[in-house]
Amino acid sequence: MTSWQTRAAALAADISDPGTGWHDAVRSVPRHVLVPRWFARSRDGEAWKVLDGPSDEPAWLDAAYDSRMTLVTRIGAVHADHADPGARYGGRPASSATLPGLVLDMYRRARLVDGTSILDVGTGSGYGTALLALIFGADQITSIDVAPRLTAAQLHTRAGTGRGRRTGHHQPVPRHRPDLGMGTRRPSVRHSPWHHSPHRHQPADRDHHHLDDPSGRLLG
Repeated sequence: MTSWQTRAAALAADISDPGTGWHDAVRSVPRHVLVPRWFARSRDGEAWKVLDGPSDEPAWLDAAYDSRMTLVTRIGAVHADHADPGARYGGRPASSATLPGLVLDMYRRARLVDGTSILDVGTGSGYGTALLALIFGADQITSIDVAPRLTAAQLHTRAGTGRGRRTGHHQPVPRHRPDLGMGTRRPSVRHSPWHHSPHRHQPADRDHHHLDDPSGRLLG
């Protein structure tokens, strides 16, 4: 096993039961790839600073596969991908990579079944969407977010070198992007300009599920 695979296996053992689909999915998804940069409190606790994963791979892997660590990816209007190294940022966290255990708990409570069409509200890092695609099939998953850059970035990241079904804000997929094990099929990832959950305007249907964060923050 590689370093990330060892950590992913430990994470799977911590938050899921062996022999289940969720356990296998957690072991298979390279979560660190989806969160290459994140914010941490400065030493004096009065500001936020950005941490760059590839610059310190051991720390990156430790953070990405820690079941108790929330990785803050946006402070105010500044996303970690666009933050300046060494700069100090003030404000409140606006987006994060949700705790993996919490993601699985929400999915279990949703009582999802094979053949279900799933609307994942809040693309975020894309980790939850990747897990859903591995379990239920990429063609069954649609993920939306109010931030166009998040949907665009996660289309690029999850697509790897393949060119499957994609919608929303996207550009040609860089060939260096990793493949998360979904083959040539990809989830549909879209930008939504609405800040409320779109399921409120859709009729109930037992073959369709929506997943959103009850706090109103878009996490993934």
